[in-house]
Formats: sequence, C-alpha cells, structure tokens
Amino acid sequence: MRITKKLYTESHNLSLDLVITDPKDGLRIAVQCKNYSSESVGNGPLLKLEAGKRFYKCPATLFITTTSYTSKAIEYATQTRMEIWNGLMVEEKIVKWMKKASVSYPFFT
Repeated sequence: MRITKKLYTESHNLSLDLVITDPKDGLRIAVQCKNYSSESVGNGPLLKLEAGKRFYKCPATLFITTTSYTSKAIEYATQTRMEIWNGLMVEEKIVKWMKKASVSYPFFT
C-alpha cells in the first residue's frame, strides 16, 4: 500500500503540515506536527488543526508533538475524534514497524 502526501508551506497551510491520503480507501488525514522542548500542547493548536481539516475537507486529523497535551486538549481531542500522539507513541510505532519489517537502526537498539 502506498500512502500519498501533500506538504503545505507555512504561508497558506491553515495549521496543516501535510495531508496524507490512503489510496486504498481515499481517506484524507490532516496532520500537524509540533516540536516543543517542554511546553504542553493546549487547545489552540488543536482548534487550528480542526479548522484546517474542514478547509481541506479531510474527515480525520492527527496531531503529533514531542511533548504532552494539557487535560483540556485531551478532552477536546476526544470530543472531536482527533487522534493525538506524543513522542513516545511515535517511537513505539516506529519500533513496532521496524520489528515487523525486520529493520534495525542503531538508535533504537
């Protein structure tokens, strides 16, 4: 399966970093990534992603951060069915994929 993507530049992205499309079923997912060193993600960035989702007509959203989410952000994500990942979840998914694909990298051993 090949997933297609479209990257968006900061000038007109409406808080989207990319939209990925699954060619199998055509599902479009609006994605936003934030690399914060210590700040938890609050409602603001999630609200912007929701607006971008609607503008680009994506039925699903995914917000990825290197830190954590505030309790209000988690509540908002739950109510809007927004998938939220933190750095640990991303690492777990990469490790799981690597084991399944029999791939090894030094920084995950």
